[in-house]
Amino acid sequence: MYIRQMSIISFEEIIKFQQETKLEMILSQLDISKIAYSLRKSGYSKGPKGYEVTS
Repeated sequence: MYIRQMSIISFEEIIKFQQETKLEMILSQLDISKIAYSLRKSGYSKGPKGYEVTS
């Protein structure tokens, strides 16, 4: 016969209490929107020109 023990705290609560890693702290401070904008912007001027699909 097995007796199931109730958990004191859930796995999600344990994750909340963990400290952030150094990489997570650095990445949370970076402004990614400027990088994403420049990557999207450069795609229009380079590469082959496609065609527009009309529905």
